[in-house]
Amino acid sequence: MTLSEILTLPTYPAHLLAKDERLKDLDLRRTLFLDTETTGLAGGTGTLAFLIGLGFFEGDAFVIHQLFMRDYSEERATLHLLRDLLNSFEFLVTFNGRHYDVPLLETRFILSRTASRIREMPTSIFFFLAQNLEGGLQQLPAGHPRIEPPGNERQDDIPSEWIPQLYFDYLRSGDAQRIHRVFYHNRMDILAMVGLVGRIHLVYHDPEAARPRKGIEHFALGRLFWDHGSIQKAIPCFEVALNRCDDDLAWEVMKWLSRGFNKTGQGTKPVAVGGDGNLALEKGCFSLH
Repeated sequence: MTLSEILTLPTYPAHLLAKDERLKDLDLRRTLFLDTETTGLAGGTGTLAFLIGLGFFEGDAFVIHQLFMRDYSEERATLHLLRDLLNSFEFLVTFNGRHYDVPLLETRFILSRTASRIREMPTSIFFFLAQNLEGGLQQLPAGHPRIEPPGNERQDDIPSEWIPQLYFDYLRSGDAQRIHRVFYHNRMDILAMVGLVGRIHLVYHDPEAARPRKGIEHFALGRLFWDHGSIQKAIPCFEVALNRCDDDLAWEVMKWLSRGFNKTGQGTKPVAVGGDGNLALEKGCFSLH
């Protein structure tokens, strides 16, 4: 999927997935993609965003600006640049902004006595949506995501937990030979975010065209459709999931598939699982209410 193709996708899934009516009018041309690199993962008033990555569409091109604090004294100037860019867009997309990036930046704006509308901007948090689709409806891990859309493999990247120390080393030495890897990491995070926006919208809008790769992805998508009241769209996802997942997940999928059949009045249908058909729903022998 190219960047220009992402612009052609319908964006109505955003407000359903994020459960935010303000995202009904999401327009990716009026959207700012934001990702921060910080001096720590704990947050709080002692944590600074020393690198703020901002991506946006300009025509059919995608532009990335990276605001870098060469010293703590440059924070106020950095925040003023960020504020001006925020004012140029209507929507915000982050990996986990409502839980980390947005509160952190809002705190920095307050401490620098700089007005900002970052808290009020409709924000879509794609880390959680991507985790739901790529990894099923599981307990989310702490820390920064490591999720990549297909074809976006990274080269010579660094672990997120190294980033604060690399910045502290730079401040002490003034040597920028290693800090460039943080810039690369940030750019790739933003590009991954854009790719996931396209992937998630396509999977939700047209699962057949998106061709989800894993049974657990089909299952998670079926659960999302179920939660939104689209049981007729959920059932085919469960059926495909049943043929692509391992035995541990198969029983859970069978429960939801049976519920779907009962809800729609179809009864229980025979469904083979895997090539050997070891697990199956047989009419009249598996039913949950």
